[in-house]
Amino acid sequence: MPAELTARDVEEPGGPLDEILASPGARVVDEHGHEVALSPEVAGFLRSAVTAARGSGKVVLFSPDDTMSPAQAGELLGVSRPMVYRYIEDGLLEDRPVNTYHRIPAVSVQRLADERRTAASNAARLLREDPDHPRVAAARERVRARRAARQA
Repeated sequence: MPAELTARDVEEPGGPLDEILASPGARVVDEHGHEVALSPEVAGFLRSAVTAARGSGKVVLFSPDDTMSPAQAGELLGVSRPMVYRYIEDGLLEDRPVNTYHRIPAVSVQRLADERRTAASNAARLLREDPDHPRVAAARERVRARRAARQA
């Protein structure tokens, strides 16, 4: 069933737009009735563009063959370069060594960014819906322990 989205629907993380873009066979129809099926890549791009517009306002375009340096990947993921190397070691990011340099496929960075965004959204939802959940309680305990260690 087609859905008309308001500006609020588009801005809401995990809202109707994210749901539509995640569904297989998503389609976009313009005001003239022209319909276009969204491939998973295009849907991922739209999701990223909307998410970026919500936050930093930064949108990065890339083709499936593009690669980037660990520094560029870190900037897009919002982590340090050493953390990118840790992601590579842990198998969360692909790596294409070129001589002594690392090149990371842009689609791998995008995939990890989407996974991290989804995990953060799920954690926030869990916190809102069930503040007494054991994982929430454990996280709060870790925060208390870190604060106590800093004050000591």
